[in-house]
Amino acid sequence: TAFYSGTSLFVVTPISLLLAVALNARLVRMKDNFRTIYFTPIVTSSVAISIVFLVLYNQRSGLLNTLLGYVGVDPINWLGSKQWSKMAVLGLVTWRWAGFNAIYFLAGLQTIPQTLYEAAMVDGANRWQTFWEITIPMLRPVMLFVAVIVLIGSAQIFEEPYMLTNGGPVDSSLSIANYLYRVGLNNYLRLGYASAVGFFLFGIIFFFSWLQMRSFGIFRED
Repeated sequence: TAFYSGTSLFVVTPISLLLAVALNARLVRMKDNFRTIYFTPIVTSSVAISIVFLVLYNQRSGLLNTLLGYVGVDPINWLGSKQWSKMAVLGLVTWRWAGFNAIYFLAGLQTIPQTLYEAAMVDGANRWQTFWEITIPMLRPVMLFVAVIVLIGSAQIFEEPYMLTNGGPVDSSLSIANYLYRVGLNNYLRLGYASAVGFFLFGIIFFFSWLQMRSFGIFRED
């Protein structure tokens, strides 16, 4: 779960920001169509998603291993390896949620006044400098919001590992939510223990969400 949460914050979220910046560029045409495409994975059936990614990750005939074979890389057992099973889940998480989070960043980008960029260009700033000195500071509220919802969602991740690996092999891709379901409802019916796991997960999410908001200046005393 810590792996899923960390990679979602520091991999999926930056990818979402870059997608939003690209979609907000003036040179990009058919922006509405691209926004629809990036939002589509959220409304797609989980069963359909699982079938597609099971085919993609197939060790013998999957598209990923076929492409790797063209560059001389041996087939990877994406779903049957302790090392690669978490990466397979991360790939599905990235595909499914990067576009959704990009919509939030895109909404934030469109609220930034263009006069700030024009003034910076007049003063000799390049695009990289305007990104770090204008875009990032102005997106702080949106970044906080996205960081909190990404942390909450990734800490409770259930569908992705359940659909692809069912937590295997040897529990290498098992999340806390999968474990809660397994001990509470699926196999053992240890409802009291599962409830304790749920309260523990709530405490972890609450603490790190509070830590994030404090790091962004929320709750800071003047």
